[in-house]
Amino acid sequence: MLRRGRGAEGKSDAIDARHIATATLTLTTDQLRHRHREDGTRAAVQVLLTSRDHLTNERTRPVNALTALRRINALGIDARKPLGAAKITEVVRWRTRGEKPSAAVARAEAVRLAKRIHATDTELKKTMLI
Repeated sequence: MLRRGRGAEGKSDAIDARHIATATLTLTTDQLRHRHREDGTRAAVQVLLTSRDHLTNERTRPVNALTALRRINALGIDARKPLGAAKITEVVRWRTRGEKPSAAVARAEAVRLAKRIHATDTELKKTMLI
């Protein structure tokens, strides 16, 4: 709403709602906006957006955990660079090898996290194709 029409009232949702209601009282029903007919498209898009948001949040947790894991343990991944898709795929392909138990557990956890990231990426791609 324009400020000059409000005077010293200031601005708030209640004031704006009152101005809008007052303005619509003078209109005939033909002049009022018609509600969009719902064919389900908006609901479908909302479901897809919510799903994508959920998957993105779900992906962030293992990425952060893998980043922390590679900074704490010497896994052969440069901790100074961000994790890219190629690096995550490389970690998914890791196999067990004869190493100290602490390194073996860290490596197994890194593989598990990378598989989770990879699976979430696959789900996100499917969501985008619908």
